[in-house]
Amino acid sequence: MEDIESFGYLALGVPDLQRAITYLSDVCRLAVVDQNEGMAFLTGDERHHWFRLEVRDEPELIRLGFQAAGPDSVERLVARLEKAGTEVAEVPADEGINGAVRFLDPNGLTLEVYPEMSVAAVRPPSAYPGLHMLLHAVVQVPDPLASTRFYEEVLGFRRSDRIAELVVFLRAGNGYHHSIALARGGRTKLDHVAVHVHGLDDVMRVRSHGMATGTLSDDVVRHTASGSISVYLRDEVNDLGVEFCTQHAIIDDIDYRGRVLVPSPTTVNIWSDPFPAGEWVRDPTRVDGTRGATDAARTAIGPVPVNNS
Repeated sequence: MEDIESFGYLALGVPDLQRAITYLSDVCRLAVVDQNEGMAFLTGDERHHWFRLEVRDEPELIRLGFQAAGPDSVERLVARLEKAGTEVAEVPADEGINGAVRFLDPNGLTLEVYPEMSVAAVRPPSAYPGLHMLLHAVVQVPDPLASTRFYEEVLGFRRSDRIAELVVFLRAGNGYHHSIALARGGRTKLDHVAVHVHGLDDVMRVRSHGMATGTLSDDVVRHTASGSISVYLRDEVNDLGVEFCTQHAIIDDIDYRGRVLVPSPTTVNIWSDPFPAGEWVRDPTRVDGTRGATDAARTAIGPVPVNNS
């Protein structure tokens, strides 16, 4: 049994708090749970929060929170961390979370693992009913493969797939293809966070809403690794990208190690390879399906050949 069950929440620093709240509530359709000077909490289900926002001078990933399978799992995890020489700090009960511990990964990213988060009796009415769960975070790090060893050997994640040496997908106990992915980047930062929705109609409704609000960062894609169908929204001011997806693979085989995928546009989006156009002249104003919606996607695509024909 994996000691980490699922991705739980993320804490973000944002330069424009009110804009981030408006983006996550009016655009991403989350509910504001609590708000005070310099801080806000938002959720998409009965759990206390999916997002914790704090005012910072620049956009910043403060930490990622993961739900453990229970108190015993936290104790086992602490023992492995201390054996590996990682300093662990106990966290006092705070904002719906009890029994948490915090520590740094090899890239200096703060991680929190906790056994439970408080829940409301019902989902907040203002949260969109199509939201299912907070699914995963994709984080840019200097060396994904080196970081993977810590996540597998110490934290107990299992590798699902990877894209060459560029992106590694790691799953937790709930079996979803990835609860965290590590993508090669210049510095450690959040690439995007993903919300799982109940079905394709929900993805397409988010797409329409993103078009209406000017926040749609790329059109519908289907990822080769997870099989999920997704759209991406983005708040450029706070550098906050949110993926909405459905049909994300669940892996039941605990020994599954996945594929080493080749970087390409079709690795990021199965649908990106068009039919031959023949004599038809391409409209240059149309969306280019090979460009990728996020930095991690553009990394996974690799160099795109120029077609001068």
